[in-house]
Amino acid sequence: MTLSVGIIAAIIALLAWGFGDFFIQRAIRAIGSYGALFFIGAFGAVFFLPFIWSKVPTLFYPENLLILTITLAITFVGAVILFGALKVGKISVIEPVLSLEVLITLFISLFFLREAISSAQIGLIGLVFIGITMTVIHHEQKFWWQWWKKERWLERGVVLALVGALFSALMNTFTALASRGTSPLETMWFVHTGLAIISLGVLGYRGEIKTTIKAAQRHWQDVFAQSALDNVAWVAFAKAALTLPVGITIGITESYVALAAFLGIQVSKEKLKPRQLWGIVIALAAAITLAVISN
Repeated sequence: MTLSVGIIAAIIALLAWGFGDFFIQRAIRAIGSYGALFFIGAFGAVFFLPFIWSKVPTLFYPENLLILTITLAITFVGAVILFGALKVGKISVIEPVLSLEVLITLFISLFFLREAISSAQIGLIGLVFIGITMTVIHHEQKFWWQWWKKERWLERGVVLALVGALFSALMNTFTALASRGTSPLETMWFVHTGLAIISLGVLGYRGEIKTTIKAAQRHWQDVFAQSALDNVAWVAFAKAALTLPVGITIGITESYVALAAFLGIQVSKEKLKPRQLWGIVIALAAAITLAVISN
């Protein structure tokens, strides 16, 4: 079977996000959320510029500037929320919660973008949701229906992750639309340049620029890895969304949560219950099947 360009790009995105979010969590715990966001943005601003230099003026045309600015605003707010969730929660739990963006993106794809998605594909995305649900619920009671007896029945960071999932769905949609109007590289250069400028402004206002730079020097491997991988992931996602429906693209790429969760278990020694592990397996299997039937 020959994989289409869109499927290949989606697979690249899921791999880059899987490893990237693992390093993002390490980076934000070392240099803070705004520091991590600044280096991600700065990396994209510098690395993508040589490839789109001649196109920069066109990005400021009214028909392009509006959607690019909206994409930037949603991305900044969403990233701050997502990074906050990753900072306080287990990556092996936070990532599956963020997969709720699949259902939200699917809803937007079907009812607002009017993209064609089959019932089989919708069913597989539903299985992803089931896997997410199995992973997110936190309890220590013997019987799952006794969750209401606990003061805290959700893992730490889950509420932030739920809000982040909504913003992630909007980020997916507007990134795809902006890329279709310009190009993946142009869109990500504009957005990540904006992220770098805004984050630097926040760090300057807080008087944290020097301390952030010093911390980044001590943890440069994590900072570089998260910056490179996140930029690769977003460009690959935008490329995939040029040829695939947005709902299908995110359905495939969202299987990166299983990889991130696996890294959290293997490297960070995070502990999960068997039910949560089965949830990861179900979500991953459904996403892989979705990629196969969508090719």
